Amino acid sequence: MKTSKLALIACGVLAVLGAQAQDIQDRTIKVGHLVQADHPISVGVKKYAEIVASRSGGKLKIKEFGSSVLGSDAQQISALQGGIQEMVLPSTTVVGPLIKEFSLIDMPFTITTPGQADAMLQGAFGQELLKKLPEKGLIGLDYWETGFRNFTNSRKPINELADLKGLKIRVLGNPLFVESFAALGTNPV
Repeated sequence: MKTSKLALIACGVLAVLGAQAQDIQDRTIKVGHLVQADHPISVGVKKYAEIVASRSGGKLKIKEFGSSVLGSDAQQISALQGGIQEMVLPSTTVVGPLIKEFSLIDMPFTITTPGQADAMLQGAFGQELLKKLPEKGLIGLDYWETGFRNFTNSRKPINELADLKGLKIRVLGNPLFVESFAALGTNPV
């Protein structure tokens, strides 16, 4: 996890605001995500809230809504587009149906190390994806790393692709995931 990345982004953004803290209007910013309070994403949001409050002279407050209390990633993205919510930390997988190029991040077995993921997302490819968000009423600040997907089941070990055949696998509701896992011989749900 890269919880420090959010803190660094916040410092960079708020350094500009810090000089004009007296001009900032009091405001509470709703930040939603799907994970529980002890997850690194939540820890990062809490640190972000501290930095924002400090740099704005206490005028900007971050209110965290974790554990899906504001809905699914897709519902929260819709709330952002509608102006009901200010921030969400969604999975890129959920952005795929809005902007198909985001689905490229989730192609199975294409990225094998965190270093490869970072290079891709911090490089030209990742930055070009962020530039596509405003046409959908969204602004992307950066990417979070939440790790790699792993297969587990209660029936048998999975050591090679052939071991997936016939397994019922729970997948995200992204067409790329459904089609990819069906092509691997699983029963994606």
